[in-house]
Amino acid sequence: MKRLKWFGVGLILLVVTTTLLAVLYVYQKTPDRNQTLTMPGLKNEVEVIYDDFGVPHIYAQSDEDMYRAFGYVHAQDRLFQMDLLRRLGEGRLAELFGKDAVKIDRLFRTVQVNRFTKRWMAQYAEKAPEKILNAIDAYIDGINQFIKEGPTPIEFEILGVGKTPFTREDMAAVLGYTAYSFTFGLTQDLVVSNLIQGLSDEYVQDLGIRWQKGSARIPVNRKGIEVLSKELSAVIGQLNPVGIFQGSNGWAVAPAKTRSGKAMLVNDPHMGFSQPSVWYEAHLVSPESEIYGHHLALVPFAFLGNNRDVAWGLTMFINDDIDLFKETVNPENPNQYWAIDHWQDFELFKETIKVKDAEDIVLNLKKSRHGPIISDAFSGFDGRDNLFLNSRDQLAMWWVFYDEGSDLVGSLYGLTRAKNVKQAEQAVRKIYSPGLNVMYADKHGDIAWWAAAKLVKRPAHVNSSSILDGASGKDDPLGFYDFSNNPQILNPESGVLYSSNNQPADTGIGLIPGYYVARDRAQRIEEYLLSDEQQWDADKMKSMLMDNTPPLVSKFQQDVLPILSHLPVVGDTTLSKNALQVFSDWHGNHDPEEVAVTLFYYFKKQLLQQTFLDEMGEHTYGVFEDGFLRHKTLWKMLGNETSLWWDNVNTSDVVETQKDIVLSSWIAMLQALEDKFGPDINNWQWKRAIVLEHSHPMGSVKPWNYIFNIGPFEAAGGNETINNMIFKISDENFKAAWGPSTRRIIDFGNIENSWGINPTGQSGVLLDKHYGDQGEMFAKGVFRRQYTLKSEILEHQEGRLELYPE
Repeated sequence: MKRLKWFGVGLILLVVTTTLLAVLYVYQKTPDRNQTLTMPGLKNEVEVIYDDFGVPHIYAQSDEDMYRAFGYVHAQDRLFQMDLLRRLGEGRLAELFGKDAVKIDRLFRTVQVNRFTKRWMAQYAEKAPEKILNAIDAYIDGINQFIKEGPTPIEFEILGVGKTPFTREDMAAVLGYTAYSFTFGLTQDLVVSNLIQGLSDEYVQDLGIRWQKGSARIPVNRKGIEVLSKELSAVIGQLNPVGIFQGSNGWAVAPAKTRSGKAMLVNDPHMGFSQPSVWYEAHLVSPESEIYGHHLALVPFAFLGNNRDVAWGLTMFINDDIDLFKETVNPENPNQYWAIDHWQDFELFKETIKVKDAEDIVLNLKKSRHGPIISDAFSGFDGRDNLFLNSRDQLAMWWVFYDEGSDLVGSLYGLTRAKNVKQAEQAVRKIYSPGLNVMYADKHGDIAWWAAAKLVKRPAHVNSSSILDGASGKDDPLGFYDFSNNPQILNPESGVLYSSNNQPADTGIGLIPGYYVARDRAQRIEEYLLSDEQQWDADKMKSMLMDNTPPLVSKFQQDVLPILSHLPVVGDTTLSKNALQVFSDWHGNHDPEEVAVTLFYYFKKQLLQQTFLDEMGEHTYGVFEDGFLRHKTLWKMLGNETSLWWDNVNTSDVVETQKDIVLSSWIAMLQALEDKFGPDINNWQWKRAIVLEHSHPMGSVKPWNYIFNIGPFEAAGGNETINNMIFKISDENFKAAWGPSTRRIIDFGNIENSWGINPTGQSGVLLDKHYGDQGEMFAKGVFRRQYTLKSEILEHQEGRLELYPE
């Protein structure tokens, strides 16, 4: 017994000792923010001051020195993230994560993001201004200096891979990653194409899409569409830990409506919650420029930022810049397709995916005159092969992103140097794809909004949200509109501008096709900004950013409460009566302690399922349930009590009505919540139904989630609130997967008194003090200062790097 006791003590000591050694080993990899270093390539001394949240403030005597130092400090905090995004854009994640990442790599190789970005970078290097290329090269050189000298992040060692230098082409690959929001539009186009194949006009016209009775239907294999759309949705879910672009809010207020008498800008781009978070903040200063910016890994120029003259923010335009074409294959030669009046050869090429701990996968890919063939992007998985279309059909993807004239790099560089609204507009014009809403304000009192994208001219008969005919040429794009036709406003009479992924007004070229969301957020923002309030300041903007009451909740209540007054009396009705009273008294707020918000989403979940699942089928409904289309469709349906969708096609002996479906959905919702949380309605609080957690790419596998992930936290907000906490309504347990990637408030009345927040922290290095030091602040709606005044920066100094020429 005594021997056993000492064995147990020894085992505990061994575990404790091993744990301490592991912690010490990881801790010695954390950034040293107090150093004096020599750096090859520097021309003069560079000073880097870190504030108390780990934001570097870089002071250099030239732009090149500034960007070289920035590359070094950015890599010190985010090297693994840089490598991850590079591999994502190049279709090389399987080299890190093995078979689990093959579908992601296969998708990116199939749509040829890797090939395009390499070709684009080679052409860009021949025409880009020397200043821009020098800045890029200096930044990348700084990153590579850290790779040579700095510690290796623990993720590389766990995965068993080494560090490799970065190139311009790697930066271009990351810019390709920014465009992968194409997966949302592509998925919706496939769903719409599938639905219009099997449903009458009477069904289709009740969906939230543009549809005219009698519109052409291009025949395709519905089963194949279901598989492709389902797999795309799964890939989107896998991508979330690297932070995908999803939505956003942004608004600008003219001087007449602010307390300071100067313009203000507010922005909170919605992206996937991830660890490390998407943006890296840095304050860059040289005699040539100054910018406080939010930077994407491996890109030296800020996507969001401000200097002392101008400020800008971004939201997703979500315009439709993808068309899907059915190509007709030559029955006598599978490597040819019909192109208007002749058989044309596909471009053929191979791609090799290297897979960790497995054999390489060789892809035989094709490209038509419209774009890459995506029909078999997921064929060969789970025994499936050539499932999407019949042997005479292939699906090609035409995409504005492939236009080699796009200059996102030049646009970002131009914005960081802009001094006024004219210079900002010149920079914005260079954005082609993905489409972005650029919100702008400046010290001169100007406010502006540009829907920046290369807008497609399509034939009048074309419905770009469904598959088009590629053989005849009649559905081909006709060209592009000049930027002057893009939605844009400068200094409106109302004194306010806003964007929240809503449909922009017609500018004379018709409504621009896109994947716009319902007007919940837009209407709420408008209510605030167009109120009698004339004295906006930072504190009021903070409250507005954290608002969690979508106005369309009241419309939902108006539609369903009269029906719910007819609930059948069956058994003990106390729970149903209590729930109905709570729901009736609710004002739409999404506070953590609120019960009615839980009722709302579980009720909506049942209502969607009971209305659409029977006609759509499991696969198509699974994509529809979590897609953009469901938002607009539900509101449209609630106002149409005679829609065919209300009838359950599986019950041939009865025709269900809107009343039947609403009542049965309410009853099913009550049962689901009672099964999940128990019979006490007080336990159905929103904080028990949703959670906010920032997942690290390593944290998808237990027990690594307990080590690498940040959270969980309570979430105040929900789908389409201003404080947008976006979750999949199909999930068993709601998890806020997308939301504000930062919250910024810029007031030109006191530019040094600007505010922001990072969802987790500046650092991506495990055990670093800034790895998650802002996580709880973000969840609670707390803001922190964005320092630009050097005297204040020195007051909050936490560390200092002195970098000298070699």
